[in-house]
Amino acid sequence: MEKQSGKQKVVAIHWFRNGLRIHDNPAICDALENCDEFYPIFIFDGEVSGTKFSGFNRMRFLHESLEDLDNTFKKSGGRLYTFHGQARDVLKGLLQARESCRGDPERGVVRSCIGAYCRTSQEWNVTRLTYEAEVEPIWEARDKEVEELCKEHGIELISRISHTLWDPAQVIEKNGGTPPVTFRHFDLTTQLLGPPDRPIPVPDLSIVNKPVPNNFDEKFALPSVKDLGYEPECKEQMERINDWLGGETKALQLLEERLKNERKPMTDKIMLPNQFLPDLIGPPTSMSPHLRFGCVSVRFFYWGIHDLYKEVRQSRLLYNTELSLCRIGFVVAMEYKNKTFCPKQ
Repeated sequence: MEKQSGKQKVVAIHWFRNGLRIHDNPAICDALENCDEFYPIFIFDGEVSGTKFSGFNRMRFLHESLEDLDNTFKKSGGRLYTFHGQARDVLKGLLQARESCRGDPERGVVRSCIGAYCRTSQEWNVTRLTYEAEVEPIWEARDKEVEELCKEHGIELISRISHTLWDPAQVIEKNGGTPPVTFRHFDLTTQLLGPPDRPIPVPDLSIVNKPVPNNFDEKFALPSVKDLGYEPECKEQMERINDWLGGETKALQLLEERLKNERKPMTDKIMLPNQFLPDLIGPPTSMSPHLRFGCVSVRFFYWGIHDLYKEVRQSRLLYNTELSLCRIGFVVAMEYKNKTFCPKQ
């Protein structure tokens, strides 16, 4: 490894899976801490972010979310690196310098940049890998392989829970070692844990070096939706009435608009304003897709609604929107490390 002023150079990779955002992303903050070089990556492995069974619309939303991330990194001099293949194979190439390597079609490698892994690993000299933890049991085997790979090569591995309001492991521990079996039971357990953590500050991406090679567009740029093998299933998908645009930028814009729209109903003591005064022909304001892909932080969403209600009504009330966010945590706690609850397809 390189030395810098007698100190080992810290080269970090942040692996995006869900959590396609910069704000309130503890794993990215861990990656940037005392970091000399930083490389954000995304791996198309045929399953990540639900792509195994996705259609054109879902893939387009994911693509827009990744494109938004790439644009964010561009503003601070970096780029989002994309790879194709099984996660362990790709990461092994990035974490271990090898003299030669070949893509194995049977392992799902579908892009002809495998040789770049070797050259890149020699240049990057990675010392740290971070990612947002995915707590569903279907990802346990994949992440276990990655943990073993990092241990084998002496790579610091940091995974952080930030896709749910509470850490499901803590929920289960507080409940005596078993998951809550009803939402009421879950609510009582989380009351013992206390309110969710507040969102953490947005990291300053300009403080770290983010190298971009001259051949980036050829080797690592985000491919088009068509290049990923997805075509519109009907012409209406290309003539959208409502434009469901993916990405952190759009998610934060929607949340800001949503909070503005919620203020008056809260003042007028109206619950469920979208049902009381529905805007049937207005643009879409649902945040579900952005929450699913982690384009907006669930904690940022939760505290935005909570703080607005407290400001307007001078009290705290758990109502529909907050309940929906809490139910996400309930379902995750039920399936955490439970292979029979959500078996791998």
